[in-house]
Amino acid sequence: MGNVEEAFKNASTVIEYEYTLPIQAHACMEPLTATANVVEDSCEFWVPIQSQDVPVLVAMQAAGSKPEKVKVHMTYLGGGFGRKVEADYVIALIVASKLMNRSVKVTWSREADMRGGVYRPPTLVKLKAGLDADNLPIGIKSKSCCSFC
Repeated sequence: MGNVEEAFKNASTVIEYEYTLPIQAHACMEPLTATANVVEDSCEFWVPIQSQDVPVLVAMQAAGSKPEKVKVHMTYLGGGFGRKVEADYVIALIVASKLMNRSVKVTWSREADMRGGVYRPPTLVKLKAGLDADNLPIGIKSKSCCSFC
């Protein structure tokens, strides 16, 4: 820790950049798809997802199952790019399986995913770096602003 403003005064070079990032879809490579089988108080599903924790929580709420009664089979994942961290796309099939009392598989179209998908918010980042005579950083200051709606 130190005084970053003092480091900028002593720097041989000070570089400042401003980066803007637009709204962008967390669009995965392959379509969203999942299969669920809800039987009584247990829920089992097969899904290409980036984490098992979130779908277990979703299944507990959507199917009314206890955590030990939820089994997630993580299938191969092509390119999730952040979209498959979310488990919103498994809710409908868990509910459908529970109501129909049978296995249900749902595959979303690209259009449906883009309409209901998860988007990265617009972001502005201001970065300032002070470098010494060997072009090594001696002070870095960063400010970022983004909106999570």
